[in-house]
Amino acid sequence: MNFNVNSFLAQGEQAQETYREERRAERAALIEQQDAGIMEITGDPEKYVEYLDRQAKNLRYSPGNTVLIAKEAPDAEQVLSMAEWHKLGRNVRVGERQNGIRILKPVTYNGTRKTTHISEEGEYFPAGETYGGTGFKVHLVYDIAQTTGRAYIPPTEIGRNPEQQAALLRNLHQSCPVPVKASDELTVPAHYAPQDHTVYIRPDLDESQFFAALSGECVQAALHNHGQNRDYRYEDFTLDAASIQYMLCRRYGIETEPLEILADVGRAFAGYPVEDRRSILDANRELAKNMAERLEWGLNRQAEKTRRVTPTRRQGAR
Repeated sequence: MNFNVNSFLAQGEQAQETYREERRAERAALIEQQDAGIMEITGDPEKYVEYLDRQAKNLRYSPGNTVLIAKEAPDAEQVLSMAEWHKLGRNVRVGERQNGIRILKPVTYNGTRKTTHISEEGEYFPAGETYGGTGFKVHLVYDIAQTTGRAYIPPTEIGRNPEQQAALLRNLHQSCPVPVKASDELTVPAHYAPQDHTVYIRPDLDESQFFAALSGECVQAALHNHGQNRDYRYEDFTLDAASIQYMLCRRYGIETEPLEILADVGRAFAGYPVEDRRSILDANRELAKNMAERLEWGLNRQAEKTRRVTPTRRQGAR
């Protein structure tokens, strides 16, 4: 009998440790790619606009993960996890399931330490101590081209449909955190006045110009937060507002060109470490995501209301 229990258990432990080390190395490599990508896009105006184009389509993902998606699948349009596609009535093709795009998904963990542990740095962790924190695991997502099933209508179709665009404009106006007033005196399409907490907008704008102008100034008003942000200065947030304005326009298929301020991205981020750059990008993404959710939630409610009041064939027969 050649079976050796000690050898068998040792091999199992070694295999587990090898697996854990491979996963740690994979996570570290992805974080390094994120950092390098963030430094690149915040130092190059052209790369920054490309990033905004991608982020607009997938606001649920962090800037770091948007960088990873761009690196692994440059042609990706709409990206979701397998479970998220399934909720929308689509399934990842069998042959594509191993070809997912790798991103990092945050996970929280907690527990009670079973044994005493001393780290490589000499830090002492006694048995019985509770612990917790946030880490990351590698997560696979898939582009719509890798899926099949129910038709998917991207948000860009909203801006191309006159009825939906009209609803989008109403929702944007109603969700603006301050009053909006027309002004013939403006030399710019719109402007948020912090002193009286009002957005002023020119009355001669068409629908696309109205959406672009109002969305950017609503961002300024949101950042001022009714005067609660004591450090607010309009000039300090022009790049942030222009970035979010551009993302929202691109998301809904609203015709727009990148504002000149976006060309100043390199100077604006000069001297900032990567973590600060990451935080600024993610704060802008989060605000754009919140605004988009309010706009799209309103559109979904309108569609649902239409379905309820429109009689079906069975209802009409009663």
